[in-house]
Amino acid sequence: MAEFEFDSKENPFATQFNLKNLLFYSVIAAYIHAPKFFPMPKSPKEMYEAIVKNLEKKTGKSLDEWQELVKKKGPKDRKEKKEWLQIKYGLGGGQAGTIVKMMYEGLDDYDESELMKKHFANGKEYLKPVYDKLLTQLKKLGKVKVSVNKTYLSLANKEQFALLKTTSNGLVVGVPGTAVRQAKSKEFVPAKNLGSDKITHKITLVDEGDLTDGLMKVLKTSYQKY
Repeated sequence: MAEFEFDSKENPFATQFNLKNLLFYSVIAAYIHAPKFFPMPKSPKEMYEAIVKNLEKKTGKSLDEWQELVKKKGPKDRKEKKEWLQIKYGLGGGQAGTIVKMMYEGLDDYDESELMKKHFANGKEYLKPVYDKLLTQLKKLGKVKVSVNKTYLSLANKEQFALLKTTSNGLVVGVPGTAVRQAKSKEFVPAKNLGSDKITHKITLVDEGDLTDGLMKVLKTSYQKY
């Protein structure tokens, strides 16, 4: 590859050119090393615990003190409580949301082991073997991080590559549309409101026999991409 040297004294655009190159390659380097410098998101419980732990340090009041203030002077409506904290006291959305959320739910509601049990309870117990076998198959691809939320399970490699929801009709597997198109799958159908904007297609499994080669091809494609 040819090399070019620029003398900023002779070429007034040299400095500008080099600065643009530096910025460009810095962005590329940041993208490549993003997983190293920006680790995977924590579980919901861990995130709330971190916010609660840092509340007093960052705001001057503990969780209990903020909640007592809301009870005495804040509005009654749950949504208005959060907005009131943000507008009147300048709290961030995460801080205000956590203060209010903990007034109604508490950290125990976000215990992953308990949340996982709820996903496979109330008539959905039959889906657990399907989930277990699916996860076993996926782990053959490499490490799979499972994040348990109240309404769905998020599966991630470097970032989220699939989403699972237990329903009365079966285990819904959601994936990004790019993976479906790349794998040329006709099994997945368009879907909305699955819990993540990037998840645009789904398929519903009712037993272990639904774990087809076509399904695994799409999931493998998504895993390798994300």
